[in-house]
Amino acid sequence: LIPGTKYEVKVGALSAAGPGNFSEVINRDTAVIVQTTNIQVKFGPVSQCLSWREDDRSVKLSVLNQTVSEVLSSGCECSFTIFNSLFVCEDDPDSRSVVFIAEVMYSSCLNAPGPVTAIDSWKNTSPRIVVSGAGLTVDSSCPPDLPSLDAPVCEVIVIPPPESPPSDSFAIALGVVLSLLGVAI
Repeated sequence: LIPGTKYEVKVGALSAAGPGNFSEVINRDTAVIVQTTNIQVKFGPVSQCLSWREDDRSVKLSVLNQTVSEVLSSGCECSFTIFNSLFVCEDDPDSRSVVFIAEVMYSSCLNAPGPVTAIDSWKNTSPRIVVSGAGLTVDSSCPPDLPSLDAPVCEVIVIPPPESPPSDSFAIALGVVLSLLGVAI
């Protein structure tokens, strides 16, 4: 798809009973972008990460998938699918924190908030999640964007600021020195 190009779309359903009717033509002035991103949500405390993530794993994953789905439904201007979700322990299997990671395939209009923005806004409200009867707190220090499923979890990537150009006072001082030396400026 090319941003800024007008597209005409028809939507239809398919079920076990067969194909359904198509919608009327929908005109879109803005291209819909389909992307995949990785997200992470760190929470705790748990007694021990390794044993916590193994006990009732499918039930816990279901609760976390549902929680993330609700967050994305309310905070992301997109349609989405969550897949490949799992729990990981940070560096220590005895850690009292667990990190939920997942891939999210989503489609949104150009410049619309995506899943990472929605998760980031939500985690900064200090939400609590109830999983298997335990109230767990989301750790806001863990960035929601995970570069890849193989990347270290909750790694904060610091991007150094760009080098600033010489200031006006430096340029004026250089000009004064050059004119004192008799150099034409």
